[in-house]
Amino acid sequence: MNTNTITKKTELLIILILFLFSNIFGQFSQETGLFPIKNFKPKDYGDASPQNWDIVQDQRGILYFANDDGVLEYDGIEWRLEPVDNESTVRSLAIDDNGIIYVGAVDEFGYLSPDSKGDLTYESLSKKLPDSLKSFKDVLYVHCMPDGVYFQTKKYIFRYYENKFTHWISKAGFHTSFKIDDRILVNEPSGELLFLYENKLHKIEGAKELKKTSIFSVQK
Repeated sequence: MNTNTITKKTELLIILILFLFSNIFGQFSQETGLFPIKNFKPKDYGDASPQNWDIVQDQRGILYFANDDGVLEYDGIEWRLEPVDNESTVRSLAIDDNGIIYVGAVDEFGYLSPDSKGDLTYESLSKKLPDSLKSFKDVLYVHCMPDGVYFQTKKYIFRYYENKFTHWISKAGFHTSFKIDDRILVNEPSGELLFLYENKLHKIEGAKELKKTSIFSVQK
C-alpha cells in the first residue's frame, strides 16, 4: 500500500469522525437551554371553561386551577373538575403549610377536603356567614397567614380562624392585596395603601401619591 493511499484513508477517517462529532454536538446544542414546556388547549381538559384565573401546586406536585366552572385539578395524567357549592366562577386559590387548598369564588369561598376515597371535594365556609354578609361578589385574593385565612373581595376582607370570622369593610372598595411576611398589604382605588395588622387597617403615610396608580404587584 503506497503512501498516497494511506493518506487518503486517514483523511477520510478524520472527516467521518468530525462529521459524527458535529452531529452529536449539534444535538446537544439544540437541546441546551430548552425547557420541557407543554401547552394545553381547552379541549385537553374536557368540559371546563377555557378561562383560568389562578394556579397553585400541592406537595405532591398536583396542580389546581381557578376556572370559570370550578377548581380544575391536574395530576399529570388526568384532569378533574370540582365545582363550588353555588357553581360560580372560581377566581382565586391559596394553599397553606398543611396542604389545605382554599378557594375564592363569586359569593362563595371554602376549601378542598378529601372524601372517603381520597378525592378532594369542596367544603363551603361562606355558608357560615350571617345572611347580611353573604353577598360579596368576587373573592379576588386568598392569603394563608399564621393567624388565619384571608378572603379579599371588593367590599370586605374576611378572616377565618379557629372556626370564627372577622371582617373589615371598605367604603371606597378594596382593589388588590398582597401577603408581606405576617401582614396583609391592601390598596384602595382612592389611593390609600393599608397594612392589615393586629386586627386593624393601618394607613401608610405618603401613599396618596399613588392615587392615580393601580397596584398589581408588590416585591419585598
